[in-house]
Amino acid sequence: MSRETPQAQPRRLPHCPKGREVRPASLIGSFLKAKDFVYTLKLSLLRDSFFLLIGKTCIKDYNVEQEKMTKAERKAFNMVTYRLNTGITAAQLAEVFQSSDIRRPADDLPRLQKMIDHADMIAEAWQEQELVGIARVLTDFSYCAYISDLAVKKEHQGQGIGAALLKQVKAELSDEVALVLLSAPEAIGFYPKQGYERMDKAFLIPRKK
Repeated sequence: MSRETPQAQPRRLPHCPKGREVRPASLIGSFLKAKDFVYTLKLSLLRDSFFLLIGKTCIKDYNVEQEKMTKAERKAFNMVTYRLNTGITAAQLAEVFQSSDIRRPADDLPRLQKMIDHADMIAEAWQEQELVGIARVLTDFSYCAYISDLAVKKEHQGQGIGAALLKQVKAELSDEVALVLLSAPEAIGFYPKQGYERMDKAFLIPRKK
């Protein structure tokens, strides 16, 4: 009569709850999985540290390059956006007038608001959220357009913003419309470069205030 070979019984480890059997092979597998997890975590932290270091270096290099930029390069970098009739405020218009040194009632906000409300067209130059230039126009859109104000903040002058505003105004009008303006003495040489003819047949009744 042959004896049956006794089967190996799972060993209960001292720290296991009563009734829960744990085989040595499963413990080894759990250990290897935990080891893999720690290794993966280390790789992840190392990767994040690397990209953080690279990011800081890029920001530093970017700032250095900004400092090295010439005025022309900064002009191209800090792009100006041109818009039409967005509803600027009297305070924004006053800021442009004050900075540009144009002779306008910049301290009279109610009067400036009327100038905005009754204009037929206001071409605007924006740098991000800052209004840096305007061209204010009165027109019938059919025969004549009077460019009453062309102003660019002093720190943004010399970048072609005034010329771009004049082009924007002309683009909004047909070839049937003549453009008319009065120039400040110091700007007389500017307008012929933009295609405007100097006339000697104009007449004016000056405003009293």
